[in-house]
Amino acid sequence: MLPVAAAVSGVRSRDAGLTAIGVGGVGALMTLQRLANWAVPTPARYAPTLPVGMLVLSGAAARGSLERMRGIGPRWRGRRYPLAR
Repeated sequence: MLPVAAAVSGVRSRDAGLTAIGVGGVGALMTLQRLANWAVPTPARYAPTLPVGMLVLSGAAARGSLERMRGIGPRWRGRRYPLAR
């Protein structure tokens, strides 16, 4: 999310350098998403949403890790499952 935040902040503060860095970072993320298409086939129109998807995935992984450390089993469709040992 940092490249997106840098681009927005640069535009708002009228800082051309920060805007360029942010736009370049977003472009690099989009390029990486397209290069990884062989492993995870996705339409090209999804490339701009990659930062948001990474944020959601990171949140889900963090929540799962914290629940595992607290001894709470995974939840699926409203049901809790016991922890597999």
